[in-house]
Amino acid sequence: EMKSYCDIVKKSCSKSVVTPEKLTKAVKTAVEEEDRSKNLVVFGLNEEKKEDLTAKVDELFGCVGEKPCVLECVRIGETSEKSSVRPVKIMLRSSNSVHQILRKSGKLRGSEVFKTVFFSPDRTHEERAAHQQLVLQLKEKIRTDPEKYHFIRNGTIMSKSKN
Repeated sequence: EMKSYCDIVKKSCSKSVVTPEKLTKAVKTAVEEEDRSKNLVVFGLNEEKKEDLTAKVDELFGCVGEKPCVLECVRIGETSEKSSVRPVKIMLRSSNSVHQILRKSGKLRGSEVFKTVFFSPDRTHEERAAHQQLVLQLKEKIRTDPEKYHFIRNGTIMSKSKN
């Protein structure tokens, strides 16, 4: 029996109904992902009482050889009496700038001033939990197989020889 394309589409589309709530949720999620892709989180950047955060961030980006257009930079979290350093959330104009900075972030290890500072993409709570599990698995793999170099790439643990 021959069926037309129209009949097949009607049959398969009747099963999946797009409600306004589902559509709103999908659009909201897409917008949040787009906004997060333009954000960068910096950990380990020393905090002072009256600091010029923009100047510190510009110096940090100069260390990795980038000069992106910074829209805003703010400390995340509440101030406390403890000596903990709050992370810095940096909003950039484009997600390409974030990607370039993350790729060049290894250059910070060679800097005397910023060797304890590291960059991270802005992640949702679920993404942070998944990444934390990956890091735990990575640490276990490093402990069990120290002859190889292990790292996380695109959400999976990769290994290669140290040669």
